[in-house]
Amino acid sequence: MKKVWIVVLVMVVIPGLLLTVSCKPRVNSEQGLSTKTRVSNDPNDPATLARIKEQKRTEAIKEQKRLEAIRQRDLEDHRRIQAITEQKKRENFEFSHIYFEFDSAVLTPHGQKNLREKAEWLRNNPSGRMMVEIEGHCDERGTNAYNLALGDRRSQSIKSFLEGMGVQTTMQTISYGEERPAKACHNESCWKFNRRVQFVIK
Repeated sequence: MKKVWIVVLVMVVIPGLLLTVSCKPRVNSEQGLSTKTRVSNDPNDPATLARIKEQKRTEAIKEQKRLEAIRQRDLEDHRRIQAITEQKKRENFEFSHIYFEFDSAVLTPHGQKNLREKAEWLRNNPSGRMMVEIEGHCDERGTNAYNLALGDRRSQSIKSFLEGMGVQTTMQTISYGEERPAKACHNESCWKFNRRVQFVIK
């Protein structure tokens, strides 16, 4: 009878011990995992703080690079627009001529307005960067010698006006008289365009 009870005791106690041992590590493992996860998400944890700090630093660097790229693009666009604007102003200076009445070197009101705009452009450009040639022209009426002298008076009047407006750019005058007409015909429809002063930037 004693042997029977010993066998029963062994069969009951040993499986119970084995069950207890096998379950305990699983509980400890789950508790350990839970504790580890809780620590990694803790905002006051040094590792978490370091990770957040690094993320912010990386994001700040990316944002700085993005803003710098935008600034550089805007700067290039500004320079391109400025270059186009300056080129148009230069072309307007050269191809916008000053016209005169017949046998006159006196500036008209429209001619003076035109010259004020040219003077402003010249003042905005350093005098050492360019030289401006002022060409005097006439229509075909009158002798060649007379028209050369008239063309010279016209170019000189332009130079004096620009100097009076504070222009310090190097300027030289030349007269072509009737030798270089802008339009070739023998009436006023052409003559009014030939009585002119035009500019060449060198």
